[in-house]
Amino acid sequence: MTGTRFEKLSAATGYAALLCGIGAVALERPWPSTTNPAALPVFLADNHAAILGQSLLFLLSAGFSLWFLGSLRSHLLAGRPVPGGSR
Repeated sequence: MTGTRFEKLSAATGYAALLCGIGAVALERPWPSTTNPAALPVFLADNHAAILGQSLLFLLSAGFSLWFLGSLRSHLLAGRPVPGGSR
């Protein structure tokens, strides 16, 4: 990968984090009341795939966020003048 293409991909990870977060929120289901503990196993069995999908999307969102923040830091440090340098 060329440097410019990688930098564009790194910038796009911010959007990917946002989209994964929105997708995870879209999979949110209302949890049962704590006053009825017998409803929790039924809820988990009924919404197993949605809960796993939501967890996966939040995990991907966190990874993309860290990648974006690392890329942002690198980009900002690249434009910073070097102490004692001619930049």
